[in-house]
Amino acid sequence: MSELHEEDPAQLVRSLAATLRFARWTGADVVDRAWARPIEVETTPVTPPVQARPPTPPLPRATQPIAPPRTTGPLPPSAALEPAVALERLRTRVTGCERCPHANCRKQIVFGQGSPRAKVILVGDAPGTLEDASGLHFQGESGALLDKMLAAIGLARTDVWLTTIALCRPPEDGVVTQAAIAACSPYLRTQMEAIRPQAVLLMGEAAAQFLLKDSKPLADLRGRWARVLDRPTLATWSPAALLADPAKKREAWADLQLLQKALAQA
Repeated sequence: MSELHEEDPAQLVRSLAATLRFARWTGADVVDRAWARPIEVETTPVTPPVQARPPTPPLPRATQPIAPPRTTGPLPPSAALEPAVALERLRTRVTGCERCPHANCRKQIVFGQGSPRAKVILVGDAPGTLEDASGLHFQGESGALLDKMLAAIGLARTDVWLTTIALCRPPEDGVVTQAAIAACSPYLRTQMEAIRPQAVLLMGEAAAQFLLKDSKPLADLRGRWARVLDRPTLATWSPAALLADPAKKREAWADLQLLQKALAQA
């Protein structure tokens, strides 16, 4: 055991707790001993959500997977309203929107949900059949996995804001079209400016490519900080991608640890 853990037994407890959380949501029966080593992001617990809106952390260089430090700055004009008021006005405005071809195949617009004062905005690609039917983001198996992923870093749906780059289900749950993304992009901007989160987590290749303005595959975009609308932004695999390829869960866990560390240091 390292000298650090001889002096600080609480660090070992936090490290083991993070390891067990990872094993639980990956479904692992046996934990690799390598994962029992100290986990750097567990040195400081995640700060519980508070009503006060903290200053915005700036971002390190995109190639450096480091938690961004804190900074301050003026609010954009669209953020002058209370977040809940601004979001409710937007919800009313988008009801019945027919700006893109997706409007012809949806049952309803799936607007964002969660805390108007969320520290994190999670942005997926587009609603699917279950989301279109329920009006709620991340349902079914994907939603259950997302809940486990959030719980692993001490968060819940009520702590974050869930949305997508397109608010309508694509035809036959296919790939979201560029026309739909362009039509919905002002809605996403308004949500981000109203909430002003400490960080943005992009969950899906379409979301990552559009918001990071980079056509590389998600495998090349994930795991490093960038900046979107002046918000520290991180890309990772969507729950659906993790269900299709469980081997990606280790990469997603590493991304979640970066997010957890950023929130703890903000």
